[in-house]
Amino acid sequence: SLASQTEATATADKILTGQTAWVNGSKITGTMADNGAVTSSLNAGESYTIPAGYHNGSGKVTANSLASQTEATATTSDITKGKTAWVNGSLITGDKENNLVINVKSKTMDGSGTNYKDLQLLVTITDSQGNQILKISPSMKKGLWSDDLYSSVKINYNTETKEYTHTTNSNGW
Repeated sequence: SLASQTEATATADKILTGQTAWVNGSKITGTMADNGAVTSSLNAGESYTIPAGYHNGSGKVTANSLASQTEATATTSDITKGKTAWVNGSLITGDKENNLVINVKSKTMDGSGTNYKDLQLLVTITDSQGNQILKISPSMKKGLWSDDLYSSVKINYNTETKEYTHTTNSNGW
């Protein structure tokens, strides 16, 4: 009998699409996909699901270079001392002593740029994320009398504000 002459365990999903085979006396047409050479390129943390079906053996999954995944312009002087970062495929260690930015601005009250009758100076210290840590804004103003001088300083540290004032004249009071 044909069934005894074609004893087999193959099923349609194990035979290539369009191909036929005799299994236990019945002709079966295959349904398995012919994927040929499947390729993929992956970045760190990615995965690739291999599709069901036949593969011809010349497919390849490759990892993209670390340099292509870590393109950056940072240098050791941009990164806080002791901290590390991947830059263009290389692990670098920072040597920057701190991430403080100090802004100093001054102006005269009369706008002349040369007459220091009234002087304001602003010092602001921020961290690397732009958060204000310390703000010092001293000022000096001439009083009603030619020898009077009023000075004050306002200090903002985080959320607390303190203001100090002092007045002097040519007599020292």
